[in-house]
Amino acid sequence: MLRCASRVCRAASLLGYPLRRAAAMEMLYGGVRVQHLAQSPFSLRKTQSEALPSPSLQRERDDLELEVKDSANNVMGLRLFPINIGMRARNEAVRLRSEDCYKR
Repeated sequence: MLRCASRVCRAASLLGYPLRRAAAMEMLYGGVRVQHLAQSPFSLRKTQSEALPSPSLQRERDDLELEVKDSANNVMGLRLFPINIGMRARNEAVRLRSEDCYKR
């Protein structure tokens, strides 16, 4: 939660130092300097992490679209990562992501 005075924000975060309002807004809006926009930026929607559904491996896999399936839901192949890495490295990345999902 940000508490902003005129120029300095007190962020309830791990920063440990006061943050200028412009820098805080720039971080919230993905690096866009909102004070220079002609139109005011869109309002942010806040979602508490407790309200999100619990993570599952299948949902994570569907989000990543790691598996390419046909209309009968048969796995036709694995989607390539952005960089053409080897099968061992790709399997290791999937394993690490799966472990992280199990821990969460």
